[in-house]
Amino acid sequence: QRFEPTNDVQVPSHNSYALHATADGGLWVSFRPSGLGYIRDGRLTLYTRPDQIPKTQVYSIRTALDGRLFAGTHEGIAQWNGTRWVSLDDAWGVPNDRVRQLIALPRGLVAVGGRVVLLLPPRATRFTKLAAVPCEPVEMVADPHATVWVSCDGGMLRVPVSGPPVFDRAAMRPPFVEILFDRDGALWLGNDFGLYRVRDPAQALGATIENADTYTDEDGLTSDNIIHMFEDREGNVWAATSRGLDRFRSNPVVPVALPEAYTNNTIAAGEDGAVWVAGMFTSPLVRIDAAHRAGARTPFLEASQPVQARSTVRTRAGPTWWGGYGVLYRQHGDRVDVVQGPPEIATSWI
Repeated sequence: QRFEPTNDVQVPSHNSYALHATADGGLWVSFRPSGLGYIRDGRLTLYTRPDQIPKTQVYSIRTALDGRLFAGTHEGIAQWNGTRWVSLDDAWGVPNDRVRQLIALPRGLVAVGGRVVLLLPPRATRFTKLAAVPCEPVEMVADPHATVWVSCDGGMLRVPVSGPPVFDRAAMRPPFVEILFDRDGALWLGNDFGLYRVRDPAQALGATIENADTYTDEDGLTSDNIIHMFEDREGNVWAATSRGLDRFRSNPVVPVALPEAYTNNTIAAGEDGAVWVAGMFTSPLVRIDAAHRAGARTPFLEASQPVQARSTVRTRAGPTWWGGYGVLYRQHGDRVDVVQGPPEIATSWI
């Protein structure tokens, strides 16, 4: 539904750079090519005069945790003083450069200006430098541990709360224009070639495509060209593409891609939510860890002893027994021992 103000104000444009919801239920809008608006209770207040708005377009709007409202512009950062937007001067330590992203964190307001990551601590009046970005910045987000991630055209920069920045050049083939950490800690990456999800936060440190689930138009995406991502209050992840809008929902039942050799499988519960799988044909047992429960790149742990099984039982004493073709397999953790059956069943399944 297209928004139409309840008061007698004409929306200057239905094309916008940025949206920002405020604690009082309002919404700031940065319009293209210029102008800002504040919407509350259906009413729109416009700020379009030169003395009300920054000199250049506004790319990002964010409220710091100390309550101050800032905007990232094409030429630095502006602050809302209650009646108009005021551009910050050199005394604030802000470069006269493009500021596309702002993030509000407990340690302060984080901005990426030009090729520098900046921090404004709570109630401070001057930004300090956190890190230099070795390539042209594209996107900036923070993970659940408050580490700042900056995507650029040659790599991924991570700026932790403590410790030195880390730049991963191998993470970006090709560059990701959109980054999102969902509420489960999974990392979503989007570019012109599709959408990628790294499920395990520990694996997300490398942010490589190799350990990610991949989604393209062949999997049902409206387009491979990812423009924006958003997680709603229900935990759905939305991806806006050049041709439409896609939604990813959490599902308690997910598929697991097994190697081709595993057919007519038998499964048994393992420790810590893991599942052991045995095939009908001679192959090692595989364990599917709870943290890696889906995707063709699921890391499997193989037991050393190949088995072929059609039945299983887990005893209270600890071992898991697998019934094979004329033999039994006794499993203790990753170890599997063969127990020969009596001659009468040598040619029968147990």
